[in-house]
Amino acid sequence: MRKLVAGIAFVAVLVLPATVLAQPRWYRGAKPEVTIYVEKTRVGATNWLYVKRAGIEWARSGRIRIVFVNRCPSRWYCVKVYEGRSSRNMAGWATLSYDPRTNYAWYGSLHLNNRYLTSSATRRKTVCHELGHIVGLGHRTTGRTCMRDGFTTLYRHPDATDYANLRRIYARR
Repeated sequence: MRKLVAGIAFVAVLVLPATVLAQPRWYRGAKPEVTIYVEKTRVGATNWLYVKRAGIEWARSGRIRIVFVNRCPSRWYCVKVYEGRSSRNMAGWATLSYDPRTNYAWYGSLHLNNRYLTSSATRRKTVCHELGHIVGLGHRTTGRTCMRDGFTTLYRHPDATDYANLRRIYARR
């Protein structure tokens, strides 16, 4: 019975439209842009510099405003940044707490694994990529973008398609 349920769930994921499986996003309301606070929780100066650079690039979309803080003003719209050495086979990962009914996020964290961040190129790509997930984007398979998964391509910046996707995600409704 478990195998049948797992098989049905797998097939459902394959055939569901992409909008159903969309990344969580932040609630913007009537404001022209959503403000996300990025907190320097447990991260060194080098990685924090890369987080700030990537945040500035993502803010160019015109729909995201990123404010860098030592302490978030509340738990809402707050992303905490951590670094460390992990046995996870990933250079970084992002988590968002969100309401599954609305897909709106209220809190998140960005984790950087120094085990894999051995050069400025990998740092820049990883931070840009994970912050892209934080603002609501998924992986891409084409384009010169940091949202491509893995290190086969080390594009370190968002591209025009990423910005267009953010404008679509955070369009006035």
